[in-house]
Amino acid sequence: MTHIEKSKPAGIEIKPSDRVKKMATEKAEQLGILILNEENIDEILGDKPYLSHTIVTNPEKLIRILEAGELQSSKKSGSAAMTYESDRLIGMDTNVFFALGKGYMRKDTYSLIFDPEILAKMPDASFVEDDLMKIEGEIIREFLEEHSEEIVMVINQKRGVLKETFEKKVNRIFQGGYGIYHQYFGEHARDRTQDFLEAIKLKRFKGIDTEKEVIDQFTILSDVILSEEIMPPKLRDELKKLLQEKVIKPHTVMGTKNIQDAISRCWKADDSLYKRFLPDDRHVPEKVVELRVADEVEIKNAIIAIYMPNK
Repeated sequence: MTHIEKSKPAGIEIKPSDRVKKMATEKAEQLGILILNEENIDEILGDKPYLSHTIVTNPEKLIRILEAGELQSSKKSGSAAMTYESDRLIGMDTNVFFALGKGYMRKDTYSLIFDPEILAKMPDASFVEDDLMKIEGEIIREFLEEHSEEIVMVINQKRGVLKETFEKKVNRIFQGGYGIYHQYFGEHARDRTQDFLEAIKLKRFKGIDTEKEVIDQFTILSDVILSEEIMPPKLRDELKKLLQEKVIKPHTVMGTKNIQDAISRCWKADDSLYKRFLPDDRHVPEKVVELRVADEVEIKNAIIAIYMPNK
């Protein structure tokens, strides 16, 4: 096991990253979990397939996971507010995700490493070999285009709800600030919903998808209109059914043996890709290949190791 320094000389402030490492190391040792780093991960894990769950945002979440002893879906953990409405439509808020190999791991992220054979045996486990969000996005754009007249009517009717939701999401994303959306706040704020409607009129739903800034220019409102609060129930049910038939069923593998075979096939086809860390400037892997388990996973049943960054 690789040990990380457990103490600092008196008078030297312990940085948050050092505190997380110290606490995580102590908890991992209590649980008998192997600790990996940039130098030893490939040597120790070898050539066999493995799955990873990366702590993308706050590294202190790792401590909470280790203390709780389980990983939870965003819905079960109470963090579903951060989930895109488009992802809810295909049930992503009700699953725990594990990427094949390093997946979303960068050298500076904390990650939990799991045994794929054990996870494949869990109830409601499934395996996805394609980027469902990309496939889903294309279908949603076409659906909105097809029903654009009704959607625009609803947007006009629900302006107040859209404005309130937009403001809440911006505040959450920018932690109380406004970021690139500062012109939509304050005494002389522009009307974000009106700008959205003008963009739809000018470029249609397919066109506004290409409008990008730091965060996709119309991502927030394009996503909010898919919610239960905005989209008419009949239309939303129709869209969910379409996504089930066109996205989920054709691209999802079920059953322990089928999942294990799919993992083995993907790994053999491109193991060098799955063994790579993501570059520092990327947050999504070249291939999104994932195993999913509904609701929650007790980590002691399948965990192999914890990866901790050197810095």
